[in-house]
This record gives sequence, C-alpha cells and structure tokens, in this order.
Amino acid sequence: GLADVWDKIEQLLDWRKAEGWFDNNRTAQSRFWFKEEIRQGLLSMLDDEKVKEEMSALMNMVDNGEIYSSAAAQKILKKYTAKPT
Repeated sequence: GLADVWDKIEQLLDWRKAEGWFDNNRTAQSRFWFKEEIRQGLLSMLDDEKVKEEMSALMNMVDNGEIYSSAAAQKILKKYTAKPT
C-alpha cells in the first residue's frame, strides 16, 4: 500500500544522495544559470543606443558591399568585448 510506496521513495532518495545526484544536479544547474547570465548580459548590449547606431552603420556598409558581414560582426564584438586597458 501507501507505506510500500513511501518506502520506495525513501530508498530512491537515499540512493540519489549516496550517488551524489543532488550535488551533481545542483552543479549542472549553477553552470546553466552562469552561462545564461552571460548570454543575457551580452544580448542586453544590443539595446544600448550607441551599439544600435554602430550596428546600423555597419549594416549599411554590409548592404553596400563595403565590408563582409563576418568582418562587421567581428568589429562590433571586438570593440564591446575588448579587455579594458
């Protein structure tokens, strides 16, 4: 009955603790959220007016064949991810 089910749940819980499942899961979650925070921070740069203006200017250059799209993207990325001096 219910006592048997509860016993199985407790056995599973004990096994997961012994195997380090909870610690491993917590570590994986922490890593996920670390990467997600970085991703969101980088994406938020796209909302900056100065970045938007520079992207627009570079997009026009791409449209006019003055610069390759990959070079334009690298130019923005290099500028805004450069280490401060």
